Amino acid sequence: MPILNDIMDHEVIGPVLRQGMEIGRTEGRTEGERSVILRQLSQRFGLVPDWAKHRLEAMSIAEIDRIALRLLDARSLEDLFQ
Repeated sequence: MPILNDIMDHEVIGPVLRQGMEIGRTEGRTEGERSVILRQLSQRFGLVPDWAKHRLEAMSIAEIDRIALRLLDARSLEDLFQ
């Protein structure tokens, strides 16, 4: 006999799973944006030093979005991360 109940419909487990999935999506999006920015930095400025990588890793998604826009006009990595 097949089980037709969806665990996401459970009144206790469902919300916890949904919250966990949302956290995972947010973390995945943040990591993906960091990866794209790192590739763009490498393309624009050459080898990206460790200090810039560490700064990027410490940024929130909002800060990463701001860096993505500033990257278009930045003259150097130092200028970008100020």
